[in-house]
Amino acid sequence: MVSERTRVLIVEDELDALELIQFNLHSSGFQTLVARDGWTAVRAAESERPDLILLDVLLPELDGIAVCEILRSKASTSAIPILMLTACATDDCRVLALESGADDFMTKPYSRRELLNRIGQLLPPASLVSQT
Repeated sequence: MVSERTRVLIVEDELDALELIQFNLHSSGFQTLVARDGWTAVRAAESERPDLILLDVLLPELDGIAVCEILRSKASTSAIPILMLTACATDDCRVLALESGADDFMTKPYSRRELLNRIGQLLPPASLVSQT
């Protein structure tokens, strides 16, 4: 179970995909923040300090690989877990994402259950609420 204060920054430029991810996270108790391009994502991560970032690779202005590298290079954002969630399914894309500092990588389409499981594995224990 998720703490009601757990915030996830969703970085996605496709509106349908963004709305689906938001719905899945809200229905599981997460608060969400949204960025629709790379530079907005960097600014939001720095100012809002989310508990986790879901980051698409294919973004306008600045791609997800560059966003990840920038966030990893800054002390204020370097420890935020990053899950790349993208339609880019090639081995090269996966390797580049992980080399840029992503903690995990998933391709679209994805199952809600797997997404929530992967998020749960990346979140610090303080973000989770005991079910007992």
